[in-house]
Amino acid sequence: MLMASPTMAASGGEVIGREGDPSVRKANAKKLAAGYTRKKRFLECCYLSASTFLWCNNVISCGRYFVFASDANVMQLLWMPLFILAAMTLADLVSGVVHWGMDTWGTPNTPIFGNFIRSFREHHVDQTAMCKHDFIQTNADTTLPLLPLLFIQYMCVRSTNHSGNGYVANLHVRNIGVHTFLCTFFIFVAITNEIHKWSHQVKQTRLVRKAMDIGILLSPHCPPEAS
Repeated sequence: MLMASPTMAASGGEVIGREGDPSVRKANAKKLAAGYTRKKRFLECCYLSASTFLWCNNVISCGRYFVFASDANVMQLLWMPLFILAAMTLADLVSGVVHWGMDTWGTPNTPIFGNFIRSFREHHVDQTAMCKHDFIQTNADTTLPLLPLLFIQYMCVRSTNHSGNGYVANLHVRNIGVHTFLCTFFIFVAITNEIHKWSHQVKQTRLVRKAMDIGILLSPHCPPEAS
């Protein structure tokens, strides 16, 4: 009986071989890195720019509400940290579930989602790969699914205000908490890969390291040999 080859190509463009085989991990990393094309880069720039524009407009509108709206008051400001904390908690849960899904299901050749799966899988075969990525490559993918939600929020804020509080945007005492929640949720989902990137770095800034030590941020999980 012929023995099976210890290394062969998988349907997803990855190489299958002995678990922990350095040559296999290197081959996988090279294949996944090659999947980052100029077209992918261009699209990343487009949806990152669009989502940044929408988010900034929404945040500025919320901030101006507390300055110019007649129904804004100190009690509302005191409630905002609760909305922010709840949004951060939900963002952490959602980003964790999405990360698990991308790690578990599909391949880099999966229609529509393949490019996003490739980005998630790369750092599993090369622990320091994402540390070499710039801000766009690290964070753009997480902004794409947020884009339609950001646009809906933008249109809601820009719609006619019937509350009579004299504020030009459609923000009032009944919805400012929701919009604060959404702005916070969107930004923390958007930067989840940046935070993950910090955990793979050999060295972090003092502030980031302190946040990791007290459990606010994901703890370091870069292997010692990476240094």
